[in-house]
Amino acid sequence: MQSPRTIKDLQRLNGRLAAMSRFLARSGDRCLPFFKALKNPKNFQWTAECEKAFKQLPVYYVSHVLNGPEERYPPIEKLALALVLSARKLRPYFQAHPVEVITDQPLRQILSKFDVVGRLLKWVVELDEHDVRYIPRTAIKAQSVADFIAELTQIEDVDLEQPSEAWVLHVDGSANSKGAGARLVLLAPDGRSFECSLRFGFQATNNEAEYEALLAGLRLALEMQVVAIHVLTDSQLVAEQLNGEYEARDPIMVKYLAQVKNLITKFPHFTLSNVPRGENEQADALAKLALKLAPEARPEVEELPARAIEIAATASGGVPITWVQELLRFKRDGTLPPDEATARRLRCTHAWYSEVGGRLYKWSFTYPLLWCLEPDEARTVLAEVHEGVCGEHIGG
Repeated sequence: MQSPRTIKDLQRLNGRLAAMSRFLARSGDRCLPFFKALKNPKNFQWTAECEKAFKQLPVYYVSHVLNGPEERYPPIEKLALALVLSARKLRPYFQAHPVEVITDQPLRQILSKFDVVGRLLKWVVELDEHDVRYIPRTAIKAQSVADFIAELTQIEDVDLEQPSEAWVLHVDGSANSKGAGARLVLLAPDGRSFECSLRFGFQATNNEAEYEALLAGLRLALEMQVVAIHVLTDSQLVAEQLNGEYEARDPIMVKYLAQVKNLITKFPHFTLSNVPRGENEQADALAKLALKLAPEARPEVEELPARAIEIAATASGGVPITWVQELLRFKRDGTLPPDEATARRLRCTHAWYSEVGGRLYKWSFTYPLLWCLEPDEARTVLAEVHEGVCGEHIGG
């Protein structure tokens, strides 16, 4: 698009910018030189300030009319289709520059994994070649928010009540001078009870033990493919931080809170209640049993050797972070390494990997998961293959 030459060209440009102002942040400040030029239409002058503001407004409008089956796509697939069509029509720009997609919809979760099917899988592969970054939408104009919600809100009868067949999880953590431990009691709708007692192999405070117990309970529920769960805890701090009433200021608490919220998103129905210690007696008593030193006093106590979160950015002794750890961090909380080339590589390749049970796996073309090994683990496996238990089979 060429720079305006006449007053009519400038008026036409302002009209277009006004129509797209809902998509442009602080459009009034950016267009201020144009407004000044319109004050004197008889002596129109396109100044250097106007030219600079014009070059800072590269806007490419892509339109597409939904036809046939496209009209029946779910709203999230319509948004994904809009991104794919933009990538096709603006392919040179997508290939030459990093692209930031500002949205409040879960596009990143949908378009960053290969375990989807149908057209979504095709779109994931097509977008994987570009450096696309998904950024949460910040505050925008009130009318734009209303229009956006009105366009994407589906009117349907949704039952927001707690599902009748929800599993109940009692969690409690405890710490003293002898160590720290936790106890989990998972109750099924049919009355079955699953209990697990944990003894930590690391020092922890009471609040950290409560978070560790909650994380262990949520992981247990996910392994049992629980859909609806109601968590009962006697820790007011954990309950209020998850409800947003308390602010997590301690760095360790912030990491625990982020990890719990990440697991909560995997449950279609999740609720949490803070109960008095008297109503959580079973889990509380069993958590204290895990702290006793005598083995006969704590039957069936499992050892938890390490925390569910990472305290330090690097391993002890200044050992650099491995590529497996970088991918796991990016998948858990979106943390990118400081090196731009490495960060770009992670964004382009992370969809080929999946985290299962805290370990990193890579999708193969035939869809079995391939276990990604740390360098030390890889050396051990190679030694076993060539010199250890598999050494006898090398000659065929």
